[in-house]
Amino acid sequence: MIEFPSLKYPVCLKTKVLFVMLFAAGIAAHSTAARQALPDSAFSESDRILILAPHPDDESLCCGGIIREALENKAGVRIVFLTHGDDNEWSFLISEKKPVLTSGRALKMGMIRSEEAVAAAAVLGVSEEDIVFLGYPDSGIMPMWNFRWKNSQPYSGFLTKAEAVPYQNAYREGAAYKSEEILKDLKSILSDYRPTQVFVSHPADRNADHRALYLFTRVALWDLHMQTPVYPYLIHYKKWPRPKGYDPHRPMRPPKSLTDRIRWSEIHLSADQTGLKYKAIQKHRTQMSYSKKFMSSFAKNSEIFGDFPDIPLGNSVPKKSEQPEDRAGIGWESRISEEIEDLFFRKDLVSLENGQIVIRVNLSSLLSGTLKLALSVHGYSSLTPFSEMPKLNIRCGIAGCEVYDGMQRMQNSYVNIDKKPGYTTIRIPVKEAGSPQKVFIGMSTLLGDRTTKVLPGRIFNLLPETGKDTDS
Repeated sequence: MIEFPSLKYPVCLKTKVLFVMLFAAGIAAHSTAARQALPDSAFSESDRILILAPHPDDESLCCGGIIREALENKAGVRIVFLTHGDDNEWSFLISEKKPVLTSGRALKMGMIRSEEAVAAAAVLGVSEEDIVFLGYPDSGIMPMWNFRWKNSQPYSGFLTKAEAVPYQNAYREGAAYKSEEILKDLKSILSDYRPTQVFVSHPADRNADHRALYLFTRVALWDLHMQTPVYPYLIHYKKWPRPKGYDPHRPMRPPKSLTDRIRWSEIHLSADQTGLKYKAIQKHRTQMSYSKKFMSSFAKNSEIFGDFPDIPLGNSVPKKSEQPEDRAGIGWESRISEEIEDLFFRKDLVSLENGQIVIRVNLSSLLSGTLKLALSVHGYSSLTPFSEMPKLNIRCGIAGCEVYDGMQRMQNSYVNIDKKPGYTTIRIPVKEAGSPQKVFIGMSTLLGDRTTKVLPGRIFNLLPETGKDTDS
């Protein structure tokens, strides 16, 4: 049975939406599209379930039970893979006993993983006709989201060296590694299939491809004015899942740090469903040889899905007591972690003041020659092609801040950054950002070129809306 009450969120799709995202490799955005708990009754013949997976194996790990439940109730199921998973050379080295030294070997790895996905789907009862491979670059989706728009050069695959979809079994072989092409494919599939439910990777996932697919999905749904319920699934998260290893009699439980911050839904699986799910997972041979204990951890007797609620953002200044506090007595690593947690899970550090989105972060005293704060801002409007909206990327270090639109540095930026001993204040004019009704805020820190902290972003409502549940 499927549990948890239904949560309905009204959608205003003919409005402007702003994402603010912060990351080294990137962070996922949140959606204003319909977000509901799974229905109390089982799927029916009229349902069309769309599974969006960043890589081959993600569909089996988190949606194997959903797929079986849907098919057993005669619902339609379609699985779409964003990439062929051609950037995991370690798994290929272990499984095939051969290193990936050439682009040809990387492409072969991608084909093998796609064949494994077809075999896994067959175990679950999904025919090859209902499987779609898009063929975009593994480990390259977030860089594409941040930088590969409009007149930029296509992204180049790290191992494959490809700048366009190289696979003959792909949805559009030859499609350039540009973000517009991903959106084009997702919108085409959504328009053609008209799913009644969409299952997609989670905005809190530690894998950048997973976060990016969530974001692209949100934009595709907005562009199509579709209010399809979306159920994000989590795979990569610190010290999760627990316990590690095969345990088919135990239910899946969310990470402790996200238990109360996300509205989780759960579907309970029968013993037969769990058994088939594990058989499907085992079909991903290259990945099982590399990470068997981790992958087996998902063969539990339930699956969970959940998303963040939005936070209202009023036109007011935080009270003095709400200003970021000095934590000089705390170790610098803990202080950084706590301040980033605050930004994502405390609404008082973000405000709307005099037509500006204001973010106050207590990191100024912690920034050093190598430690930097990274921020990116993406605007959305249903009236403007998304590729034409600004793609701001901001990085702040002890020497100052730099603002980019995509890969182009902005010498005279409209973003105001005020660094003081206590905290850094970032002001983004709403008008220049596209006059959004919502703002997505996320954050990460960089130590040299290494990301030290990346957290999921949150959606802030700039204008009051009715009928939405919020948290702080």
